[in-house]
Amino acid sequence: MRARIVYFDLLRCLAILLVIVLHSVANIIVNPAFYQLPSWCLCMTVDPFDRAAVPLFFMISGALFLNHSKSGRIWAFYRHNIPKLVVPLAAWSLIYYIYNSVRENTPLSAEHFFGLLFGPGVSFHMWFIYSLLGLYLLCPFLKRMVDGCTPRQLAALAGIILLPTAVLPLVSQMVSWSVVPLDTLMPGQAAYFLLGYGMGRWSLSGQQRVFLYLGGAAGYL
Repeated sequence: MRARIVYFDLLRCLAILLVIVLHSVANIIVNPAFYQLPSWCLCMTVDPFDRAAVPLFFMISGALFLNHSKSGRIWAFYRHNIPKLVVPLAAWSLIYYIYNSVRENTPLSAEHFFGLLFGPGVSFHMWFIYSLLGLYLLCPFLKRMVDGCTPRQLAALAGIILLPTAVLPLVSQMVSWSVVPLDTLMPGQAAYFLLGYGMGRWSLSGQQRVFLYLGGAAGYL
C-alpha cells in the first residue's frame, strides 16, 4: 500500500474550505446593493485568497500523477483514470438535466442533453471536471516531458503555458488593445499541474522561495 502523504490531505482540506468561501462571497461581490459596504470590502479582500482553491487542486493532482512511474503508460493510465471522470460527469449531468427540465417545465430531449454534455456543460460548475479530463488526457505525455526536463526547463514550460491565460490578460489591461496571440496554447491549468509536480519533487533555495513569495504577493495586488 502506498504511504499516505499527510500534507496533501491538509492542502485538500484548505482548498475545500477556500471553495466554500469563494462561493459564499461571490453573490455579495457582484450584488450592487452591497457596493462599498463593509461586508463588500471584506469579501473583496478575501476573494483573491480563495481563488487559490482550484490551482491547489490542480497542483496536488500534478504532484501525485507526474511523480508516479505508471503515469507514462498511456493506455493503462487512460483505462484506470478516465472512467473515474467520465462516468460521474455523465451521471450527474443527466441528473441536473432532468432536475432543470422538471423545474423549468421543459421537455426532455436526448439531442439537447448531449448537445450540452459535449458542449458548454449541463451545469456551469461542472467545468472543473472538463478541465480535469483534459489534463488526464495530457498527463501521460506531460509525464514523459517532465522526466526529461531540468527544474529551469520545467519552470519555463509552465511560464509559456501560463502566458496566454495569466500574463497577457494583465498586459491587455495596460494597453489599449487586446493581446491574445497565443490563446491556442494548452489551458493554463496544465501549468498548475506542472508546478505541483515541480514543487513536490525539487527543493527550493532561499532565494527561489523569496522570489516565489514576492510573485504571489504581486499577483494578489
